[in-house]
Amino acid sequence: MSVYIRVVGALAPLVVFLAGCASGGVPQTEGPPSVSPTPHSQLPSPTASADQGSAGLVSDGSGAVSADLVRLAHDVVAYVGGTRDSVPHTGEIELRIGGARVGTATLPTGPSGPRTLNAACPHGQSTYAAAVCPVDLFGPIKNARINNVGLTYAPDVAPILCAPPREGPPPRGSVIVLRPVEAWRTCASDFELVLMSDGHGRVTGIDLTLSEP
Repeated sequence: MSVYIRVVGALAPLVVFLAGCASGGVPQTEGPPSVSPTPHSQLPSPTASADQGSAGLVSDGSGAVSADLVRLAHDVVAYVGGTRDSVPHTGEIELRIGGARVGTATLPTGPSGPRTLNAACPHGQSTYAAAVCPVDLFGPIKNARINNVGLTYAPDVAPILCAPPREGPPPRGSVIVLRPVEAWRTCASDFELVLMSDGHGRVTGIDLTLSEP
């Protein structure tokens, strides 16, 4: 009798298992606790890059440019477009047009839209190339952004199509030169914007050369 009871007791779990399968159920086993996905709002935000607002700025392949100057150029392009509140600079910066010194200016800080940096034309002229004075030194960059035209940077100035002759020696030292991409280097749209730096990532001057149709 005692042997029979022990056999029946051993078969009891098997009977329960078969009963569950017959009813269409699946034996339940205890698993690891469930984990809810983290809401997007709680995920860390990506770090903003220096390229934001200036993704179209690339090297023209003519020579190496220091990382500090490349970063400064990206900052200036973003600042001109109104997506950056300020740009590193040394108080009043020198303004040149076609190599001729035409004055100084300070770069305002704080939230703003697209920036303007007007400068008088050399020698009291009323026009320079195809521009009417005063000339917005940031105008070519804003125009390129509006037209979705990429910009390139280089370590030295180069001949600009149909530009008036430059005055004085070209800027040397810690400089980076911005121009439109090759397709836009025509007599109607070529330009060269030289950012002069103090060697510590701050703008000390800007020199703009424009083409003349």
